[in-house]
Amino acid sequence: NYILTKMSKEGLSFEEALKLAQINGFAEADPTADLEGLDMVRKIAILSSIGYKTEIDPEKVSHFGISNLSDKDIKYAEKNNAVIKLIASSKVVKDSVELKIEPVFIEKGSMIASVNYEFNVIEVKTNINDKLTFMGKGAGRYPTANAMVNDLIMIKHNDKNYSFANECKKEYKDLEDKYSYYIRLKDGKEICPCLVKEQDGNQLITKEIEKNKLNELMDKISFYARIGE
Repeated sequence: NYILTKMSKEGLSFEEALKLAQINGFAEADPTADLEGLDMVRKIAILSSIGYKTEIDPEKVSHFGISNLSDKDIKYAEKNNAVIKLIASSKVVKDSVELKIEPVFIEKGSMIASVNYEFNVIEVKTNINDKLTFMGKGAGRYPTANAMVNDLIMIKHNDKNYSFANECKKEYKDLEDKYSYYIRLKDGKEICPCLVKEQDGNQLITKEIEKNKLNELMDKISFYARIGE
């Protein structure tokens, strides 16, 4: 989020924003887990395991990060009155847990669009209380150290038991909803015009398609972002 904010608000290049994130402790020396969404995979797997009382294997969760993000993508989002955020989504549908970690075009003016720099947000949609939102610093040495010490204290005192080994397992699968996607194609690559809603060179917006259709195009895609939450 720090990198995305630096690029969109201050016009920094991806490389400049990443270097600053590392200097300030918001990205690791090896930033792979941050940039590829692996850190978010682990977080959403933990939250989903607690929320749905089932074990989610992080190794099975599909993800797409921002390693290939460029200023072209930031500008295309801006043209569409949006900002790019890396979002982890989780929901239960019948006996399945649907998870996704990927960049998303978020409309400017929305609450999530206004969460910037090292701040993170968790949004919980409930049957009774509608939407609950929790926001705070999600990166940096002090927030990280504080969370780790709290976890160790809870483990020592057996304060929480988040093991659901004996609970009914829910099957994991990708989100099945149809979405439009922003896509920046690799040089020289094309996709079927029947899938395209609008296009400018190698940048385009697709019609609403299922995720499995997007997966079929991945060898042609340099970067993509889902349109809307």
